[in-house]
Amino acid sequence: MVRSTTGQSVNGELVRIEATSRYYGYWADAARMMVIGDAEELQKRAYAENLQLKNKAVSMLKPGVKCSTLYNEVADLASAEGIDFQR
Repeated sequence: MVRSTTGQSVNGELVRIEATSRYYGYWADAARMMVIGDAEELQKRAYAENLQLKNKAVSMLKPGVKCSTLYNEVADLASAEGIDFQR
């Protein structure tokens, strides 16, 4: 990954934007990542792996499915695919 030492964005640099809020006991968080210019192969692969795991999780979202079940299924998929996944 490329990092700027001048404060200017450079081709291949990864940028993360995150916003959090709280309102009467409710908490929300939204984050987005983007690449300045052309993504490197490692960045493309990481994106594809992340999307694969996200799609697995979304496909399981149904009433009655425990969060722990969903988490374990995604972790198992990551392990089977050789994707680095923090447990």
